[in-house]
Amino acid sequence: MAILNTVVRITAGLVVSVFQYSSDLDLYRLMVTEGTVEVLRDGVMTSVDQINVVPGDIVRLTPGVAYFDMAILQGSSPLIDESALTGEVHPVAKKPLDRANADLTYDPKVNKSSTISAGTTILECSENEGIQGDLAIVTHTGSFTAKGKLLSDVLSYERHKFKFDTEVKLVLAILAVEAIVLLAIVFSVLEGENCCVCGFQLCVHIYLISSAIHRFL
Repeated sequence: MAILNTVVRITAGLVVSVFQYSSDLDLYRLMVTEGTVEVLRDGVMTSVDQINVVPGDIVRLTPGVAYFDMAILQGSSPLIDESALTGEVHPVAKKPLDRANADLTYDPKVNKSSTISAGTTILECSENEGIQGDLAIVTHTGSFTAKGKLLSDVLSYERHKFKFDTEVKLVLAILAVEAIVLLAIVFSVLEGENCCVCGFQLCVHIYLISSAIHRFL
C-alpha cells in the first residue's frame, strides 16, 4: 500500500511539473523577441537585432510578427492581422499618418488607422528595399507595448474576492466555538467510557474545523 501511495504521489508530481513547464514555455514564447529588422541609422538602412530597437527608431516593415508598437510614416496600405490582440477576424489595412497633421501630438487611439501594435502580424506590405519601402517609427518597446501591458495584466492578476470568501471565515469560527462549548458540556455531563468516546469524536471534529479555518485564512 505504501509503495502504491508513493507511486501515485510521484506520478501526480510529474504530471503537475509537465503542465507547469508547458505553461511557462507558452508564456516565454509570447514574451520572447527574435530576429532582426532594418533600422534607419545615419541615413542608411541597417539590419539590427529586434531587442536593440528603441523608441524613435524608423524601421522598414516586413511580413511577420510585430515586436513593438509603431506608427506608419509611409507605405502602401500594409495589411495587418490584429486577431491576437483584438480578436478581429478580418485583416485591417493601415495607412500612413497624415502629414497635414504633423504639428499635432500622436495618439495611438486617435491615429488607430496608422498604428501597428506589438503582437499583431504584418501580412502584406511593400517589397521595395531601403527607404523606398514601408516605413514606421517605433513608439513603444518591451513591456510598454500593447502586448506587454496585456501580459503584465495577466501576470499580475489577483483573484477577485467574493462575499462568500469573507463570510466563510466567520462561519467556521462560529462552528469552532460551538464545538468547544459542546465538548465542555459533554465532559461535564457524561462519565466513564461514553465520555471518552464522545470527547474523542468532538476532538476530531474540532481538528477538522481548525484545519478548514487555517486553509481559508
